[in-house]
Parts: sequence; structure tokens; C-alpha cells
Amino acid sequence: KLKLQTKVSGPITLSDILSEGEQRAIAIASFMAELKTSPHSCGIVFDDPVSSLDHARRELVARRLAEEAKNRQVIIFTHDLVFLVGLRHACEKQDISYKIQTVWARGSRGAGLCDSNAPWAGQKVSSRIGYLKEHALVQIKKTGRRAN
Repeated sequence: KLKLQTKVSGPITLSDILSEGEQRAIAIASFMAELKTSPHSCGIVFDDPVSSLDHARRELVARRLAEEAKNRQVIIFTHDLVFLVGLRHACEKQDISYKIQTVWARGSRGAGLCDSNAPWAGQKVSSRIGYLKEHALVQIKKTGRRAN
């Protein structure tokens, strides 16, 4: 646990002076620095690492996680579509392969349904068009006619 030592009032916990986002940024930076000193290259998992971070820090975290994916498997769970798009962009910019998997619930069938695409709002326009074309072809094959 990090603390600041002052001559006047003694140790001060960081939660007394830093915002939640600042604390999270320090925690991620500390973890990533520790990874650099580790001799192993085992995978790492993050659960929503950018909650409470501003957009500039989110972008930095996305770039750093993409960079780390060159050395090890990086699994990230997030509901933040802006961060997801930032991760995808960072991976593409650094020529790092990635896979997006969406887990969602639908009606009474419950949670745990998987889709190999990003959520609709997080997909590229070309992916959306491809999905719509494929869906239209399936409907034509099922009904024998084009949808109106």
C-alpha cells in the first residue's frame, strides 16, 4: 500500500488526496512496471481496467496493454466501447493480432451467449454491412424471397 510521508503530519494514505481514477492509474502503472521485472511471460487478465479514468489515460492504457500483448496473452473484460475501439486501434497501429469476443444475455436464455463480433455499436462500418448482407442472404434462403 502506497503512502506519502510528510514531516508535518506523518504518513498520509493516497486515498485521502488522490481521486479514484488517479489511484487506478497508479495501480495499473505499478503493475505494468512490475511485469517488466518479471522473468515469466504468463498471461494477464484485466477486468474493466479503465473505469474512473479520463479519456487521455484510457488511450495510454490501451496502447500499453496492446504493447504488452507482444510478450504475453492479454485478456481484457470491459463494457466501455470507447476503450474497446481504442484497444482495437492500438493493436492495429502496432500490428498486433487481437480477437474480440462479446458475451451477452438474451431474454430468458440467460447470460453466457457468445458472439465473435464486437457489440454492434463497437463494430466497424464494414463489419456491420457484412453482417447485414449475411443476415439478408440467410433470410432469402429460408423464405425463398427477399425481405422488404
